[in-house]
Amino acid sequence: MSHPILTTLIVTLGVLVFAWLVWPRRTHRIRGTVAELEPRISHLMRSGRQTFLIVGIADTKDFLQLTAALNSAQIDFPLITDRQRELEPRIREAGAELRLDFRETRGSDGSRFLDCELRGTPAEIAQVCRQLLSRVFTMSEDAPLAYESDAVI
Repeated sequence: MSHPILTTLIVTLGVLVFAWLVWPRRTHRIRGTVAELEPRISHLMRSGRQTFLIVGIADTKDFLQLTAALNSAQIDFPLITDRQRELEPRIREAGAELRLDFRETRGSDGSRFLDCELRGTPAEIAQVCRQLLSRVFTMSEDAPLAYESDAVI
């Protein structure tokens, strides 16, 4: 292979890698039910890259968000808006009732979060999420949910 062709290939490859790194990820949004929580968490846990799953109660601003690894997940409750800060006592009370260890963390901008690490199967983690959604947001079992992720859901 001649030197100009090799240089062109290397530059092209460099541009493609750079574009992949800086290109915004597509966010997928769908509506569903609480019955779909376990397969969505399972998919998140099996994902080979750092992804997130936001589980919201449809047509509200109430949600919890998750990141995961193969055998665990982290639940995050942001405490940024007035509504979120009002819910902090409920989050802590539900956590205590469920024997969860919520800890306060800070974002790079100083914003507060309550985080909880969970170990278990997707079914076990889904059950905890279901209970938190119910206890913190007083969600009924038949409430429609909104799922959002940067992975295909």
